[in-house]
Amino acid sequence: MLARYATKTGFRYYAGQITAVHEGGTFEVKFLTKLASKGNPHFIFPEKEDCDEVEFEHIVTKLPHPVPVGGTARAKQQLTFEYDLTSYTI
Repeated sequence: MLARYATKTGFRYYAGQITAVHEGGTFEVKFLTKLASKGNPHFIFPEKEDCDEVEFEHIVTKLPHPVPVGGTARAKQQLTFEYDLTSYTI
């Protein structure tokens, strides 16, 4: 899923995985870290979990299942989405 957070000058978007659904319309989300890459961004789950409770109205879209980038063991930890993320500030 893609979550939207407000900043002083606009919005910032973060890709994450919903790990739990809470009463009242909130979700426990484990966020991915974006890596520098050409084309569609690559992500990894950070060593130290980055979790937050996100309200439904901050979820922008459901992303498709991530696809491993492949190659070496290190590269297999990298994930990408078959979804155009170019219009979002991630």
